[in-house]
Amino acid sequence: MPAAKRTGTQSIERAMLILREISTHGKFGWRLGEIAERCNLDHGTTHRILACLVREGMVQQRESNGHYIPGPLIFELNLTIPHYSEFQQACHESATRLAKKFKAASVFYLRNGFDWVCATRSGPAVYGGTILEVGTRRPLLSSAGGAAILLALPENEAQEIVEYNKWQLRSLSATAIKLLERMLRRSRSLGYAYNKGEVSQGSYSYGIPVRDSLGQAFSSLTVGAKSEHFQTLDSEELLESLQLEARNIAEAADRILPV
Repeated sequence: MPAAKRTGTQSIERAMLILREISTHGKFGWRLGEIAERCNLDHGTTHRILACLVREGMVQQRESNGHYIPGPLIFELNLTIPHYSEFQQACHESATRLAKKFKAASVFYLRNGFDWVCATRSGPAVYGGTILEVGTRRPLLSSAGGAAILLALPENEAQEIVEYNKWQLRSLSATAIKLLERMLRRSRSLGYAYNKGEVSQGSYSYGIPVRDSLGQAFSSLTVGAKSEHFQTLDSEELLESLQLEARNIAEAADRILPV
């Protein structure tokens, strides 16, 4: 695992690391040992932090199997920022227009550090054996949406993220990691993200970054479909439509979200 940056707030950083890790498997949860391993922490430290987070309501432990899942306080805190729900709705409208136009799946991803979070999706599921729903969190390298964000970052920052992502994805085979790296190389050569079955066999997707008013890529938008349907689509028209909806989302962010 790459060395973590320390700022004198190690306990807070570890608690946030645990919360993010729990959110990657929010519906099913993780066992204590799994959280400790995934966060590269010892069991004692992990247990102490989890106990505190449970007391505060940020995490809850499911009685049926002992798994740790996101707690009710996360939802309650979310109620204090309604503008994010309004922004999510605007993004869903863009994704829905794309899904209907191309009879495909459209996903809007938000960047959070080294990861992406699925903020909204519309259309049919295309990634066989992979759960992708609102709230799903994964490393940037793991999808066309994440690759689109990586393309928009300075090269040294993107490479640092890729190396960390490879550690996060260490449970995958070496072949699977090489396929994701191949997707990223192809995307860099094209100037937009293009997954040609590397994320999930038989599923293709295009992705482009969405930039804020300062030009920073804070999110991305994708369209994906099974390979047989994807190959019937007009790629030029698809990319133009993605760009149009990306501009709509950027304008919504500028209008709705706080500066």
